[in-house]
Amino acid sequence: MRKLFLGAAALGLIAAAPAPAAAAPWWNATPICTGGGFQACVSVTILADVGGQVQFRVENLAPGLGVSHTVTALGFYNLGPGWTNPALVTAMLNGVTDKTTNWDTDNTEIQNNGGGNAIELFVDVDGVNKGIKDGQFYVFTLNVDGNPVFTDESQLRWHSQALPDGSSIKCDTGWTDTDEPDGGSYPPCSVVPEPISMILLGTGLAGVGGVGALRRRRKGVDVETA
Repeated sequence: MRKLFLGAAALGLIAAAPAPAAAAPWWNATPICTGGGFQACVSVTILADVGGQVQFRVENLAPGLGVSHTVTALGFYNLGPGWTNPALVTAMLNGVTDKTTNWDTDNTEIQNNGGGNAIELFVDVDGVNKGIKDGQFYVFTLNVDGNPVFTDESQLRWHSQALPDGSSIKCDTGWTDTDEPDGGSYPPCSVVPEPISMILLGTGLAGVGGVGALRRRRKGVDVETA
């Protein structure tokens, strides 16, 4: 009788457990860089995506990682449901200084070229001077007509300008050798190895079981500058 009671209690706990949340994209809170001769690196962290509002942090990882650059546009595509009529509420430089008037939103171009529900943020004018510079981060908050959800299929792309040679560079986490969104104008991103991976590579242990620690999730690193 006791075993039966415990079994019923366990079933009750399982039934009461909430449904699992949608899986976060692989790039969430992960340092990612463009490839090629210049590596421009960013980190994008999803802070909230519920109740008709989405909030995320975008950090320029230079000078600690990669070359000097300024992020002037950023977008997401293959988003989950609930992303209709997105409207920028605030864009806070380093989380405290309101720079909302420097940024604008759109979803037409990236949705047509990337697929699925999409949203793009970009500096409306004078992007090189008003974008996300070395060592800075922005916290963006948007309202949408629905319940926005990022999924493990959601992808990220961004555009950086003012590289050391004056060029610009683009990157897309969903690009593969056989699937090029936007006609290939947004080349692939590379994932920065975790610190433990760098240690394993330095000691030669990566080939003896340390390979699994490397978080390489996309093929190809060729980047076109413009």
